[in-house]
Amino acid sequence: MSRILAAILFVVACGAGSASAQDYTLSMSTGLSGAPGDTVLVQCLLDIAPGAAPLSGWSQGICHDPSLVHPLEANSGSTTQTSNNGAPPGFEQVGITETAPGIGVTQGVVISLLGTATLPPGTGYETLTVLYELMGADGDFATLSYCDDAGAPPVETVVVPAGISVTPAQVGTTITIEVIPLVLFFGTADPIAQGQSTDLSVLLTNSSAVYGFQLGVAHDGATLQATAVEAGAALGALNGGAGPDFFVESLDPEGGDGITLGCLFSTVGLSEQLLPGVDQEIARITYQAQPTAPLGDTTVQFTDSLSPGAPAPAVETLISTGEEVETPIQSPGTLTIEVGGAVFIRGDVTGDAVVDIGDPVTLLGFLFGGDSAPPCLDAGDFDNGGGLDIGDAVNILTYLFGGGPSPAAPFPECGIDPEGDSDSVTCETSASGC
Repeated sequence: MSRILAAILFVVACGAGSASAQDYTLSMSTGLSGAPGDTVLVQCLLDIAPGAAPLSGWSQGICHDPSLVHPLEANSGSTTQTSNNGAPPGFEQVGITETAPGIGVTQGVVISLLGTATLPPGTGYETLTVLYELMGADGDFATLSYCDDAGAPPVETVVVPAGISVTPAQVGTTITIEVIPLVLFFGTADPIAQGQSTDLSVLLTNSSAVYGFQLGVAHDGATLQATAVEAGAALGALNGGAGPDFFVESLDPEGGDGITLGCLFSTVGLSEQLLPGVDQEIARITYQAQPTAPLGDTTVQFTDSLSPGAPAPAVETLISTGEEVETPIQSPGTLTIEVGGAVFIRGDVTGDAVVDIGDPVTLLGFLFGGDSAPPCLDAGDFDNGGGLDIGDAVNILTYLFGGGPSPAAPFPECGIDPEGDSDSVTCETSASGC
């Protein structure tokens, strides 16, 4: 600690409570990491044990390896800013020394020059924040430690309770310097009912700029059908808000069930890019669960085996990072299929999975003959109009024998009502033949 600061602290120090080294701990925030060139904010923290003498001030030095990190700025912590009865301290000096000797960050604080304010026992006091730029390479670890030789002249790391200087316990921190790999994965989606639709996000985490991508996504065709693909939210600001210049998808590729997608942010050089980021939505796929989809989880996964159509080759999953393309780390996704309603064929009033003369006869018997209700009323609602009447029976007969229009969906395959049971004509029992 500098002589001037030591003298000030001696004059203003209060003399209440005990003062031992184990009562005071200086530490730094943990779990810090970033890629080369990133910035990381480090918090310097102070703990004062219960029953310990309050502090009238402190000084601290923080040392680092200049080949690994570079302090861009150091600022008074939130606690320091209000330590003087809600006001800034009576004296504070923060400095960054960039040349030897004394490379590091320093802070000296006197809470009140008149001795009218002190810092009482407590934990997590933020004394200082330092913004570091990461200078090291991928795989390096930058250690920050409290020290007594940072600054010119050097500043000792001490706290001042009860009129004396005490060397506190000191806990530094380590910043992990690592390049975040290109990772392609799927978001989470709400469970999807049979016959209904949901959107599934394709997400990208990238530590370098991206200029486009191509990918294939496979799914189980007996469970899902891809009905649409659109650019994700992360691409919305490209080209002045117009989105990517080139975005072409195939919903019915060759080689299996799935989709293929090609996207180039700009067709004029490398004028548009997606900056490094985490969990960035680059595409959104709309899936419809098949009406008879098996219940439970189904997997969607990236694949290199699908082609948008002959003679085009299969689409590999690749990310453009400028002049080069890279294969990202890829993780599959999951959609959960839930019961979506009874399965039937429109017009199949008897529930035997066949539309024939027996169906209009059964419907007329229910409407006018006092017969019991058919197993699925919705099957008799020929046009899905929301009601049952003689017109539905006539329409079935006209379809069967008069060349009339087909019944509304689901027809001719088994399925659920695409509009759900939103009207009074419900279906509680699936057709026995479905």
